[in-house]
Amino acid sequence: MKSDNGGRMNNLQHPSDVKIGEKRVIGATLSFLAGLFALWVTLTVQGLIDLDRAGGGSIVPLGSRISFAAELAVMLCVIALPLILPWFVAFAAFYFLTPRTSILWRWFVCTLAGMFMGVLALWIDALIISLFTAEPSLSLNLPLLKLASIPASAMGGTACLVAALTVRFFHTASACEPTALPKKCHWEFHFPIGHTPS
Repeated sequence: MKSDNGGRMNNLQHPSDVKIGEKRVIGATLSFLAGLFALWVTLTVQGLIDLDRAGGGSIVPLGSRISFAAELAVMLCVIALPLILPWFVAFAAFYFLTPRTSILWRWFVCTLAGMFMGVLALWIDALIISLFTAEPSLSLNLPLLKLASIPASAMGGTACLVAALTVRFFHTASACEPTALPKKCHWEFHFPIGHTPS
């Protein structure tokens, strides 16, 4: 920090805040990717169950069924990605703005909240899409939405669980946050030679 001839502070910089911001970006991104992985796994398991119910289990080898279900799950994830990204922005805002001391960072609270928000996001997206389609009943297919709520809750719950479990590493306190004082916020005053503060 620099000072003018009058001994006043011109600016106050905390270079560590840049690294803190980068760590939070990494933490939010890793949590989101973990949620996407959970979504893919859940869709793959659902695909295998549907294949068995359709009678393919007695004809198609297990390896082929797993491969087909996994590929189909990837396609569904790619198709759903434009609908998921806005909710990632909301998740990132929560990740950055929620103080680390908040009860929302308790792993069980955060996981349950994530599962609820995952299902809520799915139903809100379906409702919005129904407003722009010629046949809203196709977008608001209740049996399909109930089935899709399982992977949606898995994605939201996993993302929040990973975020809560890694919050101590990626969500470190900023240099001038109230919880960081006085240990991490260092205030230095420099006065020119021969000048003393009044």
